[in-house]
Amino acid sequence: MLFHQEKFSKEALIEQAKRNIENLPNIITVMRISIALAILIFYLFIPNTNATIKFNPILLYMWEGVYSLFIIFMLWVPTKDIEEENKWWLISVNMIDVIMMVILAIISGGMASGFSILVLPFVAAICFQVNNRQALFYAAATTLTLFSGIIIDSLIHEDIDISSILLQVSILSLVSFSVSIFSSMSAINTSRTIHAMQETEIQIAKLNELNKLVLEHANEGLIVFDYNGMVILFNQKASHYIPSIQQQETLPELGNILTNWQNNVYLPFDDKSLIGGMEFMIHATPLTEQNPPNLMLSLRSYEDVAKETQANKLASLGQLTANLAHEIRNPLSAISHANELLQENNIDDVDEHLKIIIEHNVERINKMIREILSLNKRDRINRRVIHIRQYLKSLLTEFMVAHPESVNCIKVKIECTDENTIFMDEDHLQQILDNLMNNAWKYSQKNSDAIRISVIPHPLSQEVAISIGDNGEGVPEEIQDRIFEPFYTTSQEGTGLGLYVARELAQVNNGKLRYRNDNKSFELILKME
Repeated sequence: MLFHQEKFSKEALIEQAKRNIENLPNIITVMRISIALAILIFYLFIPNTNATIKFNPILLYMWEGVYSLFIIFMLWVPTKDIEEENKWWLISVNMIDVIMMVILAIISGGMASGFSILVLPFVAAICFQVNNRQALFYAAATTLTLFSGIIIDSLIHEDIDISSILLQVSILSLVSFSVSIFSSMSAINTSRTIHAMQETEIQIAKLNELNKLVLEHANEGLIVFDYNGMVILFNQKASHYIPSIQQQETLPELGNILTNWQNNVYLPFDDKSLIGGMEFMIHATPLTEQNPPNLMLSLRSYEDVAKETQANKLASLGQLTANLAHEIRNPLSAISHANELLQENNIDDVDEHLKIIIEHNVERINKMIREILSLNKRDRINRRVIHIRQYLKSLLTEFMVAHPESVNCIKVKIECTDENTIFMDEDHLQQILDNLMNNAWKYSQKNSDAIRISVIPHPLSQEVAISIGDNGEGVPEEIQDRIFEPFYTTSQEGTGLGLYVARELAQVNNGKLRYRNDNKSFELILKME
């Protein structure tokens, strides 16, 4: 809707600018007729005109006749097509206007009569249609014509004050150059503006097509209402959910939701509704850029959500089962082989070594099973309010108790206050941070700057970023896209599930976990209360 309105306004501006430029020949014609009629009326009907301005009647009538024929000729000739092909023809023809204005000044008593100033409107109008070089040429030709008029005037009228007329014509010539430059630059800027607006119009048209394509292929039904509850836009999925939907009509099924929105038109909210025997999840987003605001509803049936969830679970389960079978097979093979050797050897030190192998691989399997079980519990969320600053202090204390060698090796920067809180499952948060802390310590240099922890709130987005990094070599760039894949690991001791589980737990708590290559750290972004 926004793009459509913007397109309409830009089209109107472009058309108006084009019409203004196209109407310039008509404006020039109107100027010619107005000047010819005004001079004739002043001479014939206004008393004492000839006393103040010394018209020569015969020369004036001849001037009127010649200029009238020129006007008729310009009305008859299709100048538009010629002007597009040859701007120099336009300049040459319109120099006649300048010449006629200079002649008018001479026959009305001399160049001092002031009629020579009538060249300026023609200079402005013509220079608006040509480029800078042509405009300067036109101004130079106008100047030459004006000074030629002085010469002719001095031959006809011997008693004129040449110095006064020269000053007047010099000023007029300077003004002609200024007007020509200004008009030409204005024309260039106008042309560039029209071109830019046309390019913008094309881009907007492409965006409209892209928006339409995105709307039609969205997984949820989208409906836009105006403030009065009338449907103004909907996509194909919405018409599938509600076959009776029509533009410029109301939907009684969603009346309660619209009433709820109209009570506070700026507040987004979630709701559910029963439409045609199907229960829907509805997310309402006010479009406050409009005046009055509009409302966009995103509809998804619980049946579709359940099907999609089930499909995702089945796909994940298939991948998980295949990888799990492969990963469990290796340690079990080692256990089996070690057990066979135990049966063949009675040497105590060999027995001890084989027992260590068995215990190590059994622990690997147990760890893998624990992480899989924690992943299966991600849907059972027990959220509560957590004070970030207090929680991290407690977490660091527990970590240093479990890793005494890490004391004085952790640099902490917490910019949160005691009032900053998040709302999430505490067990999930502890599992995420434990995994990141253990990894940081494992791959660090284990010196005074081994682990870096920073907690920075973002008040505008109501989010807090918990960053945990180390002074190790960091994650190689070629594997950064795979570190969150299940069972992907570069360590012989790892299961490849730690980061995968951590990111899944972050997502179910409306958070994000990512790796930042710029400071070699993992960043956990959570919503603040």
